[in-house]
Amino acid sequence: MKNLSYAEFLKNRRAEALTELEYDTLRTAHPKPSAGEVCVPVYTGFYKEKTAAAGQERTYYIFIPTRHPASGPQLMLLTRDGQTAAELLAHTPWVDLAEEKSFVLMVLEPADGAWDTVHALENEVPYLENAQQFAVDRNLYSVNESGYYAAGYGAGGYVGQLYAAKNCSVLSGYASIGGPDVPATLLNQLGAEVSIGDPVGQIYAKKNLADARPASAAAVRKRDVPLPVWIIEDESECPNAVTYWKTVNRAELKSYQENADVYAPDIAKFGSLVNTQPVQQVWHSAIPGAANLCERGFIADVWKFLRRVKRHAGITLNGTLRPTKTWQELGMRRYTDVIAGLAREWYVYVPSAHYQDPEKKLPLVVAIHGYSCSGELFMGDSEWYKVAEERGFFVLFGSASVGGRIGGMFPNNVPLPAWNSFVPQQENGADDLAYFDHVVRAVEAEFPIDPGRKYVSGHSNGSMMTQCLLVQRTAEFAAYAPEGFCFGENATSGVLPPYRDRVVAPVWFMKGTFDIGCQADFTPGCANREMVAYCCRENGIDPDQTPDETTNGRFHNRTYVDQSGNPCVIFTELIGYPHAYTPEVSWMIWDAFFSHIRRREDGTIEYLK
Repeated sequence: MKNLSYAEFLKNRRAEALTELEYDTLRTAHPKPSAGEVCVPVYTGFYKEKTAAAGQERTYYIFIPTRHPASGPQLMLLTRDGQTAAELLAHTPWVDLAEEKSFVLMVLEPADGAWDTVHALENEVPYLENAQQFAVDRNLYSVNESGYYAAGYGAGGYVGQLYAAKNCSVLSGYASIGGPDVPATLLNQLGAEVSIGDPVGQIYAKKNLADARPASAAAVRKRDVPLPVWIIEDESECPNAVTYWKTVNRAELKSYQENADVYAPDIAKFGSLVNTQPVQQVWHSAIPGAANLCERGFIADVWKFLRRVKRHAGITLNGTLRPTKTWQELGMRRYTDVIAGLAREWYVYVPSAHYQDPEKKLPLVVAIHGYSCSGELFMGDSEWYKVAEERGFFVLFGSASVGGRIGGMFPNNVPLPAWNSFVPQQENGADDLAYFDHVVRAVEAEFPIDPGRKYVSGHSNGSMMTQCLLVQRTAEFAAYAPEGFCFGENATSGVLPPYRDRVVAPVWFMKGTFDIGCQADFTPGCANREMVAYCCRENGIDPDQTPDETTNGRFHNRTYVDQSGNPCVIFTELIGYPHAYTPEVSWMIWDAFFSHIRRREDGTIEYLK
């Protein structure tokens, strides 16, 4: 048997039922998602996986809950010595908690009954990293990049802590439960390694300026990358671990709660509340027998601690930590309907300005997520709702249908949310033009929307959808801001037709230095340059004009103006950015672009001062 459902497992919770499963294999085809439900997984239940590490074949298990989101969270859980992954799954409530809270549970076990703590970096950490890569490959399920967590029992907690120190920019939280203390020399060795997200070093290397790197541009080390950690002692103390993680997280203020000493950063010493939010706490508890603790209340507390924080894609490859917030906690309104034969969802943020003056017409921003994401996830990535609250406008967060393909890219991926963003749309995909027609009309029917002040912005596959709307629904919105991908970067994009509506449509493209595709390249003939030229021609301005070049911090702008000198087409390199849509981008787009543009009733553009 290839897998075991949760319902079948509940009938007889036997470890043998899991050990007797056949090993899982790579999929080259997947079942179609349900057209009648929103964002449900195509695979659920228990799966047995294997990988090679340090010359050994190692086994681990995956449990996918029945309501796991199309791109949800995952907990990597390491057993204690003498316990197999199948035994932990069968004899503890971890599976039931994962089913209730809708997170994937990946359970790893020691070889021959005991973790090799002496040679953990050589023999054990690669096993964890290979298992993690399985999740990244998305052949069975998808984990959103902000939702990777890990925890380990006993010696597994020791091994997991080394993994966390080495892969700090991947995880959003770690818990060591009853594990022995890690030598300070080992933690400091890992902490001294250069992080993958050393932005300054990579910028200089990319521009072949390694020798010109200023002495003040110190490399980002792994000890500079914060990670929330809970150290739960068993019978031995863990002073090295607590000291190390307190230093990493700048957690200097101490407080107490029922079962833990809590160390937190001093918020007075933090600058940006966008990219350096002081959420990286270190908890320290002493609980005798912790390595065997699996009571429902205890493990629920562990998951609650971990899930408090997400590591969003940010201005560096290290990501940025921010609090986890659901759409309910953000005060969003969620809507569902059947559109063009598919069950769909969307979310709307209603600003306080609406309640203060319910009759006043306010602007609307349509925010479009990228491939494998969702409207709810894009809320946290972009934080458009914060801009909307401060500036007084509505935000519509759309959600793509599950199962779309991006021109044949990622053929082995499990069906994931994807926009049918081609021009013309692919016949075998969702009718996403009909979707946006429907949801925008629905918002306008319920709320007072200023018809001349509707805008759209999206990231990656959502950037493509933004450009699709630009071409196919030109007059619907006053301005467009696609970020992270341009038409022409995908070989199947084809040649764009003229704008459907023969009107001017101001557009602001953004790409990061370390983005995907052609990144922020703007040399003649590259996709970015060609798309800018296309928009210039469609807007009736000269694509060969010398653009006005300005640098605003990390924003390097090239602005093409109309005959009156108004900014009409802009291309911006986000200096040092990876493939990410971040809150400062949202603020910049609104304050410097959308807020200054209005479409008149006759379709012409008015630039607001």
